[in-house]
Amino acid sequence: MKQIMTRIFTILFLLMGLNSAFAQMDKYHIDGDMKDGFTDMSSAFVIVYVNGQKLKRVSADGNGTFDFDLDFGKNYELHFVKQGYATRKVDILLQNVTAEMVGIGCRPREVQVSMIQKVEGIDYSVLDKSVGQIFYDPEIECFDWDADYTLRAMEKIEQLVDELEEKKKEYAKNTAAGDKALAKGDFETAKKSYEAALAAMPKDETAINNLKKVAEHLPSFWGHLVRFGPQISPNAWLKIHRL
Repeated sequence: MKQIMTRIFTILFLLMGLNSAFAQMDKYHIDGDMKDGFTDMSSAFVIVYVNGQKLKRVSADGNGTFDFDLDFGKNYELHFVKQGYATRKVDILLQNVTAEMVGIGCRPREVQVSMIQKVEGIDYSVLDKSVGQIFYDPEIECFDWDADYTLRAMEKIEQLVDELEEKKKEYAKNTAAGDKALAKGDFETAKKSYEAALAAMPKDETAINNLKKVAEHLPSFWGHLVRFGPQISPNAWLKIHRL
């Protein structure tokens, strides 16, 4: 008798699991992440727009993960935002979709966004438009990414990423040269190298701090920092100015 009851409960448990797995979708669930592989994303967030109007804001955790629900019957534009990074956008096209149209067992597509650091001197206008679209496919009664749309967007984004990588390489090369010169006491060479690093990555705090180190050894150098003045804290600027 005990074995029979155990089997009955096991079957009921499996049926409940199957019912949950194949239950009809009443809302579109957004689940995904936004990251660059290195930076803490706890200050990142997603803004949901409908017809140009802000609907809600959803915060990401430290790993950049997020999740929230969207009602059927509307088209949405998701903006992925973090300070210091270019905003990226994804369209979720649900305007002509109802819950009854979604097939049993259909699952929403995961949204994974690679964030791109923002650097002065690079044209980010390619990101003014959405980089991807999720749409309802009646043939499969489920959702999918628009592959053609995403491919066209990614070709342009790759050019932007390549340009950014070149800037990073230039920055790293000149920073290393500046560090080497500073260690040897060659402050003039260090100054030129750090200036080149800052030109590659404007407003970079490390590059600015490196120039301040050089200024401590070159009293006449404060004049060269005039163009970087707005990027340095008032106290640090006054200290350098008095040298």
